[in-house]
Amino acid sequence: MIQSWLSQTTQKKHHLALTYIGIALARGTKEDIHQNEQLAINVLLAAVELGNAEASKELGSLLSRQYENGKTMPQDLKKNRYAVLALVTQEKEANKTSNSSSKTLALQYASEELRNDKDVVLAAVKQNGLALQYASEELRDDKDVVLAAVTQNGEALQYASERLRGDIDVVMVAVMNEKEKLKTMGLGPQWLALKYAADNLKNNDKVVLAAVSQNGLALQHASETLRNNKTFILEAVTLHPFALKHVPEELRDDNDVVLAAVWNYGMALGYANDNLKNNEEAVLAAVKQNGLALQYASKELRGDKEVVLAAVTQNGMALRYASEKLRKDPDIIRAALNQDENASAYVLPLSAPYFKIPSILSVFAASSPDCRSRGNSNGQCNFFRF
Repeated sequence: MIQSWLSQTTQKKHHLALTYIGIALARGTKEDIHQNEQLAINVLLAAVELGNAEASKELGSLLSRQYENGKTMPQDLKKNRYAVLALVTQEKEANKTSNSSSKTLALQYASEELRNDKDVVLAAVKQNGLALQYASEELRDDKDVVLAAVTQNGEALQYASERLRGDIDVVMVAVMNEKEKLKTMGLGPQWLALKYAADNLKNNDKVVLAAVSQNGLALQHASETLRNNKTFILEAVTLHPFALKHVPEELRDDNDVVLAAVWNYGMALGYANDNLKNNEEAVLAAVKQNGLALQYASKELRGDKEVVLAAVTQNGMALRYASEKLRKDPDIIRAALNQDENASAYVLPLSAPYFKIPSILSVFAASSPDCRSRGNSNGQCNFFRF
């Protein structure tokens, strides 16, 4: 019966009927059609040749499943334009559940002729920009193809021709895609697109700042000239404080540079030189933005009441990084508990004589409404020792 349907539908070019038959053969039915994937491929190919998009999607899925995403595909199918197009077009879906190490790129299994077919390669790189590595040398120098690849994945820039890695349009698209890619794929700084740009663009302030705005760690791939330019660095760390990590040591010891970074993100203090970690202005700016930056301050400033008070006011849990003396200070404790009562975990036990001082006891009565229920009947909390 199947052969009869094939004869009729092919003659009349009923691509919809061919598609339904192909799908039925690929999946099998409860009625009289048994699963036959080899026959399904032929039927679906016929439907695809007649322009049916649904058949192409089904064919791509079937080829991926049957031939390990093209790896074991017969030579005749590797040379078949419709088969390869169907395969690469569904690649993103096929690899969605795979981990990065096991993903394969179908274009690598296509014939040499099809890896030089612009439509095929465009379809492939739009699904996965890294497929560019399997395109012909000619197409890796084609701006349309490379732009499509780096739009999908900025890292694909490494496979572009030398000429296009020096093209500002291509590189700008690549570096501007970094933020979303790192966010969704969890990739580290080794995947920064700026790394693959031509040297002249690594020295282009517009390009580098665009890259840094997406990920501050991109600064590591900027030219030495730019990384030693204070004016440029000030702009870079303002755009993305993490850039401070790759600023030359001399500028990480510059008050203006460190302030520009910590004003935007206090934790950037961790990248400053020791001199600035002991600079009250820089540390105060950092802890006011993020109290937890206190952990990067010098030992001296972690014992400075003004600095610690600013830190725990912003984030009570910063109390854990204060000096032992200040973790017993009633003003510090009050500010920390007012901001976050969980900071009580970092209050150091006080000796009995301190309980005679009303100001100490009032810290807990004022800061933690449930102190009485957690402590003794007189309101002394359970982290006090007698």
